Amino acid sequence: MNRSIYDKKLQDTVNIWRLIEISAAFSYLNFIRWLCGLPKVIQVSIEGLLLVELLAHFFATRCAERRAFLKNPYNIIDFVAILPMALRLQVGIATPTRDENAVIHYLLYCLVPVVRQLKLIRKFPKVQLLLHVLSTTFDALKLLLFLVCLIVLMFGCAFYVLEPEAMDSLSTSIYLCTVTVTTVGTCDMNPVTPVGKIMAGALCLTSVLFMAMPLSVLGNAMSQTWADRHRIVLITQARRKLKNLGYTAEHMPKLFSKFDKDGNGELEMDEFCDLVAKMRIGMKHSEATELFLAFDEDGDGGITEMEFMKALYPLDYRRIYRRASGVSWGA
Repeated sequence: MNRSIYDKKLQDTVNIWRLIEISAAFSYLNFIRWLCGLPKVIQVSIEGLLLVELLAHFFATRCAERRAFLKNPYNIIDFVAILPMALRLQVGIATPTRDENAVIHYLLYCLVPVVRQLKLIRKFPKVQLLLHVLSTTFDALKLLLFLVCLIVLMFGCAFYVLEPEAMDSLSTSIYLCTVTVTTVGTCDMNPVTPVGKIMAGALCLTSVLFMAMPLSVLGNAMSQTWADRHRIVLITQARRKLKNLGYTAEHMPKLFSKFDKDGNGELEMDEFCDLVAKMRIGMKHSEATELFLAFDEDGDGGITEMEFMKALYPLDYRRIYRRASGVSWGA
């Protein structure tokens, strides 16, 4: 059988199992009480379908990409999702009670719905936008989180010293400060002394200031990322596909020179699409065109090697070109 036809048939099978997987996860999460009353063979059947889905996905993957397949977080989740089958085969179809085997009971009743829900992350490729927001704001959030923790600890210690009647332990006072700073306000403990009440008011005012900053940082970063979401998703997908095929940042300059047929130091649209096609990264012509436009920041109709590297491998870009030029870019 032709390899492309074989891949297509397996991919169609994968899509069928994914539909079953979604419906199974939805049913389990929304009608768990109803499912628990049915014979446990239903759960084994669902996990069997998940096993077939994982195997079909694995064999539909090219041999050169199977090592990357095993390292893919999505596929690791798929593998964890079938582990309950091994537990069921060990203890029997019926799920043991907490008294019979507490560990397996908690794994089957708590781990299974969580993992099946995590499997659905694959259906939301734009989840990488959230990861992009967190990575770009990590330095700012790290400082703000440190300051918030410091405020909670300082006020918690102060409440513990000044409110011995209301705060029977340091953990209790820290808990009070935590729910106050996060504006949850579910704590049933209150300061009783005048000094304690003044401190509580100061903590409320301080928490409003410090909690507003990380929210504004995240909100601003999310707005910018969402406005640029199409380019970010395309570049992330291209980078992941290149990594799965074994390409690294060091390979890119040579590939760029190889496909720069006219030797003008730029890749035009047709040259770039030819590069994408020859590398067999599984990207459609329309997607390659959109990726080209994402790389062409100045809109001159050509991509220089530095534009290409800066967009695709921003971290390696500095390292490679600093080493090549011998110029120091700062600490």
